[in-house]
Amino acid sequence: RSNGIRLFHDHLMIKTGESGESRPTPWHQDLPYFPMQQAGALSCWMALDDVDEDNGTLCFLPGSHKLSRFKGQGGIERVTTEDIYRAFPELESTEPYVVRMNAGSCTFHNANLFHLGTANRSNRERRAMIIVYMPDGTTHDDKGDPLTKPLGFKEGDPIVGEIFPILSENSGA
Repeated sequence: RSNGIRLFHDHLMIKTGESGESRPTPWHQDLPYFPMQQAGALSCWMALDDVDEDNGTLCFLPGSHKLSRFKGQGGIERVTTEDIYRAFPELESTEPYVVRMNAGSCTFHNANLFHLGTANRSNRERRAMIIVYMPDGTTHDDKGDPLTKPLGFKEGDPIVGEIFPILSENSGA
């Protein structure tokens, strides 16, 4: 349980069309890439363009957020569905959920949820705004993250400061 929610970061993601040679984004969890010791981060993925099979959908593996971090993930590697099922046999009967979205729609997903993005095969861009939130009290896991490295955080320091504002506080009422 947290006393509040902090902004971790936001970014724009653009998958260009055919001329940009868009590639799929393999299965991954976001949490191993975040410099956080605790789970609990949440991503808001907002479609700025319609999202469909032509320009690259998101796919989620339901229930995978309840499991641990995938051990073989050190970069966006070619993690396959079979790799995930081997590591987490309890997911073997789980079918990936394909997400089509209208521009302006959003999804929220736990940073431990396995997800992927298919390639953009259209001649138009697929743009999305991603906003990542974290529980207040989240502590730093020193992975050399480019966002936190220049701030001088040490292992175990709370991730706080002006660029990680509190957005909501639990008043206890």
